[in-house]
Amino acid sequence: MIFNNFADLRAHFVDDASLTLSDAKDRFRGESICSVALRTSDDVMGASLHCDTVERRAERLGAPSKKGFLAVLGRALTLEWCTEEWDELYTPDAPRKSTPRISYKDEFNGLMKFQGVWQSKHGCSFRLFRKHALRAMVDALAELDRQGKFGASLEREKVVVFVEITDSYDAYFCLLESVRMLNPPAARRRFNRSFPFLMWILLNACYGVHRLLRGRVIAGISSDNA
Repeated sequence: MIFNNFADLRAHFVDDASLTLSDAKDRFRGESICSVALRTSDDVMGASLHCDTVERRAERLGAPSKKGFLAVLGRALTLEWCTEEWDELYTPDAPRKSTPRISYKDEFNGLMKFQGVWQSKHGCSFRLFRKHALRAMVDALAELDRQGKFGASLEREKVVVFVEITDSYDAYFCLLESVRMLNPPAARRRFNRSFPFLMWILLNACYGVHRLLRGRVIAGISSDNA
């Protein structure tokens, strides 16, 4: 697979995420999807779509075993918004039905080559490359949203859409930025209310300092213009 620019990367993410979302709706038929995340690792060498439902979230959260400020925060950051805690979409009993346009190996090799060429051409750091790759992921989810894949009107307000980086110090800052970029006000309020109020203030304060010192995690310009 050859990626010539971030627009190509976004188009690839749209195609693959659309197929996966269709599988998710089939797998979770009869359940209400409440969260959709496009997940990548810190090296952004690929991305995968993950979904959570109201029913599965309620079962996973259950009755809190511990009470208090830190316990509530931990539940929000791990059980609610960490996709590694969500049920896997594909399992041996429920294998993938759709066929990806390219294999994981081809995607990885294409991204590795594109990263090297782009950084060499622009004389930029990996961090800047990652910012634009994350923006391509955001733009891919925004395109699916425009296509109505996450519902419309009141139905759309019930779904929180975001981009996740695993194994990264920027993980929660990416979460905050992408939620703000991708969701209508009602969905953002549901996300905000999952955190204890004082911790929500602290998280935003930490994000403000992080942005002041290191800038945005996700590029501010569209992947079409990178």
